[in-house]
Amino acid sequence: MMRALNIIASVVSLFLTGFLYAQDAAKTQSLIKELVTAKEDSVKARLFIQLGRGYRNSNPDSGIYYVSRGLELAEKIKDNALIAKAKCETGRFYYIKSNDSIALNYYNESLQLYEQLKDTGNMATLHMQKGYCYSRTNRDADMLAEFLLSLKLAEKTGNKERMSDALYSISDYYRQMNQDSIAVTYLFQSLNIDQQIGSKKNIASDYQYLGLCYGRLHKFKEGENYLSQAITIFKELKDDFRLATAYSYLGDLYSQMNDSNKCLLNFLRAKQIMDALGSKAESADLADNIAKVYLQKKDYNNAFKVAMNGLVAAKEVNAETQQYYLNSTLAEASAALLDYESAYRYMQNASILHDTLIAREEHDKLAQMQTQFESQRKEKENLLLKAQNETANANLQLNRIFLFAAMAGLLLLGGLLYMIYKNKEGKVKHIAILQNLNIQLNNQKEEITRINTMLRLKALRVQMNPHFIFNCMSSIQECILLGQVDDANKYLSKLSKLLRMVLFHAEEESISLDKELEMLELYLELESARLKQNFHYTIQVDETIFPNEIMVPTLILQPFAENAIWHGLLHKENNRILHIKISCINDWLHCIVEDNGVGRQKAAAMQQLKKHHQSKGLKITAERLNIIKEQTNSPQTGFEITDLFNEANEPGGTSVLIKLPLDV
Repeated sequence: MMRALNIIASVVSLFLTGFLYAQDAAKTQSLIKELVTAKEDSVKARLFIQLGRGYRNSNPDSGIYYVSRGLELAEKIKDNALIAKAKCETGRFYYIKSNDSIALNYYNESLQLYEQLKDTGNMATLHMQKGYCYSRTNRDADMLAEFLLSLKLAEKTGNKERMSDALYSISDYYRQMNQDSIAVTYLFQSLNIDQQIGSKKNIASDYQYLGLCYGRLHKFKEGENYLSQAITIFKELKDDFRLATAYSYLGDLYSQMNDSNKCLLNFLRAKQIMDALGSKAESADLADNIAKVYLQKKDYNNAFKVAMNGLVAAKEVNAETQQYYLNSTLAEASAALLDYESAYRYMQNASILHDTLIAREEHDKLAQMQTQFESQRKEKENLLLKAQNETANANLQLNRIFLFAAMAGLLLLGGLLYMIYKNKEGKVKHIAILQNLNIQLNNQKEEITRINTMLRLKALRVQMNPHFIFNCMSSIQECILLGQVDDANKYLSKLSKLLRMVLFHAEEESISLDKELEMLELYLELESARLKQNFHYTIQVDETIFPNEIMVPTLILQPFAENAIWHGLLHKENNRILHIKISCINDWLHCIVEDNGVGRQKAAAMQQLKKHHQSKGLKITAERLNIIKEQTNSPQTGFEITDLFNEANEPGGTSVLIKLPLDV
C-alpha cells in the first residue's frame, strides 16, 4: 500500500513539474501516462531518463532529479546500457550548470561502460561532450584531441549524422581559436553531409554558425543571409530554442554593423522566446545584451529595468557569471541615472561575484592537476612493483633450478652453468629496468617541483586580483563620500571596463605587453580622475618593441604605478608627474616606473603618521618576481629602486627598474 502511495505521489510531482517547465507538454504527459502503467524497472528507468531530458533547456535541477531516479533503477537491475545513458545525461546537465569537473567525472564513467559494451556510436558522442568540457577549462589541445577522436569513431560506425556532428564540433574549436576561415571549411563539410541525409535541423545549425563566422570575418552580407536561412528552417521545425539562439546571433551581427535598432529588435525576439521556454540562464544573457544596447542609446531607465529582470532570472538558476555581468551593467545604468549609492552597491556585488568565479576556476584547475599527478604517481608505483615482482619470481625460479641441479649432480653440470649465465643476464636486465625507473622518479620529482612553483604563482595571483579591485572600490567610495559626483560617474564607467578586462585575463599566467599596458592606462585614468587630473602620466614604448608579441606576467606593472601614486605623488602639492618607459636591452625587458614625488624617506615618515594604505600589492608582486626568477633560472629578474635628487640635492622622486626575461 505504501509503495503504491509513493508511486502516485511521484506521478503527481512529475505532472506538476512537467506542466510548469517541459517544452513539449503533450510529450511529457505521454511519458507520465506510460510511467503510471509501467511494471518493469527497466521500462521505468528508461522513462525517467527520457523525462529528465525534457528539462535540458528549462530546469537542469529538475532534469538531474528525474535522471537520477532512472539511474537508481538501472543500477538496481544492473543494466549497464541504461546506467551509461543516465550518467551521460547527468553529465550534460552539470555541463549546462557550468560544473565542468563533475560533468567530466560522469562522462568518463559513462564512456567506460560504453567501451565495455563496445558501443562505438555513443563513445563518439561522449568524446565530443568531453571536448566541450575541456573548451571551458582552456585545455585547447585536449579539446581538439577529443573532437578528432570523436570524428574517427564516427567514421568507423559509418553513421553520417555522427560524422556531421564531429565535423561541426571541430569547426567549433577553430571558432573558439578565432580561426574562422578554417572553421568555415569544416562547416561546409558538415553541411555537405547534412544535405545528403536531408537533416533539416543540422542544416539550419550549419547555416547559423556559417552566419556567425562570416560576421566575425566582416562579411556581413553573407552572414546575414545564412542566419536568415537558419531562422526560416528553425521556424518550420518549431525548434524555439535554436530559433532564439539564431536571433541572438543576428543581433550580434547587427551590433558589429553598428545598426543598434535591428540589433535591439533581434535581441528582444530572442529573449521573448527564451522567457517562454523558461530558459533563465540564456534569458539573463540576453537581458545583459539588451541593457547594453539601451545604454548605448542613453535610454538608462530601460537599461536598468531590463538588466534587473535578467538579474532576477540569473539568481533563480544560480547563474553566477550572468549575475556578475548584470551587476556591472546595473552599476553603469545607476551611475548614469545619478543613483550613486545603488551604483556602488551593484559594483560591490560584481566584485564579490568576480572573486567567486576566479576562485572556482582556480579550484577546478588545481583539482585537475592533482588528479593528473596522482595518476602518474600510481602508474610509476605499478611499474616499480611489477619490476620487483619479476625479480622475486626470477629468484624463486633460480632457487628451484639450483635444488634440481644439486640433486641431478654431475649429469646436469652443463645445464647448471648455463642457468648461472642466464641468471647473470637477467640481473643485468633488471638492474637496467630499476635504473630507468630511478631516472623516471627523479624526473617526476622535478615535475612536482614545477607544479608546486606554478601553484604558488596561481595562489599569489588569486590574492592580487581582490587586492587590486578593493583599492579601486575604495577610490570610488572616497569620491562618493567627498561629493565628487562627476568623478564617481567617470570612475564607475572606467572601472566597469577595467573589471571586465581583469576577469577576461585573470586565468592567464601571462598576457601580451599591449594588453598589460591597456589595463595599466585604464588604472592610471581612474587614479587621475580621483585626484582631479592633478597628476600627469606618460607611457613610452621603444620603437624596436612589438608589444603584441611580448608576453609579461598579468598585472605586473600596476602595483609599481600604484605605489608611486599613493606614496610618492599623493604627498606632493603640484606638478605631479609619473613616467613609464618600456625598452629592450640585451634580450631583457626593462620597465621603468619613475615619479617626481617626495621620495621614499619623506613618504615613509608620512606613512608612520597616517598608518594608511599598506603596499600589499607591491609585496605580492615581489614574491611573484622571485618565483619567476626561480622558474626561469634568470637571476636578473626582479626590480631595483633608485632615489632621485634635484639640483639642490633634495629628494626629488623615485625610479623603479623592473627586469623581466623576454620569454616569461
